[in-house]
Amino acid sequence: MATPSPLSSSPIPRTPFCIYSVDVRDAEALAEAAALFIAQHGLPDVVIANAGVSRGAVTGHGDLRTFCEVMDINYFGTFEPFAAAMVAAKRGTLVGIASVAGVRGLPGSGAYSASKCVRSA
Repeated sequence: MATPSPLSSSPIPRTPFCIYSVDVRDAEALAEAAALFIAQHGLPDVVIANAGVSRGAVTGHGDLRTFCEVMDINYFGTFEPFAAAMVAAKRGTLVGIASVAGVRGLPGSGAYSASKCVRSA
């Protein structure tokens, strides 16, 4: 279940924002959070997806399930709830937090590096 945590003040005057803490591995919770936000505030102008894990999945040496989990969290699980609504409305910006690891792979972290490379493309 998504729990909104609206902040009482903004660092930028007259710029309201909300933060929702949701497990990005839980598609249902993400959809609930998006629907709740849209119902309360309308379609957001900007969604910032800041999710990232590394499981030490070495490309070619780790198990596929671990690699997929890292991709699901770092890439697939972050935009889906808002993307369709933003595309339909032809407005909105999705911002994904990438990493230098996506440009210069980290030894022993093939899955993390791959997920962040895709994010920066």
